[in-house]
Amino acid sequence: MSFVKLKVGAGHPFAGRSLADIGSATDMLVALVLRDGAHPVPPNGDTVIQEGDLLVMAAPTFKERAEVTLREVTVTPHGRLAGQRLRDVPQGKHPFIVVMFKRDGQTIIPDGNTLIYAGDEAVIATLAS
Repeated sequence: MSFVKLKVGAGHPFAGRSLADIGSATDMLVALVLRDGAHPVPPNGDTVIQEGDLLVMAAPTFKERAEVTLREVTVTPHGRLAGQRLRDVPQGKHPFIVVMFKRDGQTIIPDGNTLIYAGDEAVIATLAS
């Protein structure tokens, strides 16, 4: 098991939903809810997640397989990613998917319109060809 944290921002799909609702949609178990900066909320199925909550979740650890490798890359000011929209980044000879960005303490699940900034930490899944 690994522990991950998730800050529930404005418009996050978990906001306003109970832990019972999201538990059936993920393989993760919410172990702790921190509200208002540091107030712990004992999690149970009836706990409703609010915008601003910090969730600490237990999840199965990712096991790398021959066909998929995960790595973290920090975007440099003069690298090929900085200043581009994700959809405009060329694939090269090894196809990859940007799974998420960490930016200013926030986790961003990108789409093709996501603008990439220097200093972003990108989690990249590289696919075997």
